[in-house]
Amino acid sequence: MLTWAMIIPLNYIENYPLKKEYWKKVSFEYKELIRSLQFLPTYSDNKSYKLLITPVDAKEGKFAAAMPFKNETPEKDVELFMLTSDWYVDPEADACAFYSMEAVIGIDIFTGETYHSNFVKNRKRKVN
Repeated sequence: MLTWAMIIPLNYIENYPLKKEYWKKVSFEYKELIRSLQFLPTYSDNKSYKLLITPVDAKEGKFAAAMPFKNETPEKDVELFMLTSDWYVDPEADACAFYSMEAVIGIDIFTGETYHSNFVKNRKRKVN
């Protein structure tokens, strides 16, 4: 069981089109621990990453953070994730989107203690 969560202020970069063949032939089970480990490098270097946000229920305005990608990740690698991952996406949606991560704030869910990325520390902002 995970004992921490992340808060990530985002800025929109661009839409990424969804294709019907995405997520049809799942070959990679996207378990909670694996997904969490993908986010760890963003904590110390959030400016080098963009976050893929996918629609879970587009009509209701519900979205989920799917996967962080390095800014220079080739499109073929993003497409490989979409073609092989079991990450749920609303089948009625026609696009997902990439966002820049302005900060990454870790929170211990038991103690409430926060851990700030360098971006937040450098701006001398405090999160309560």
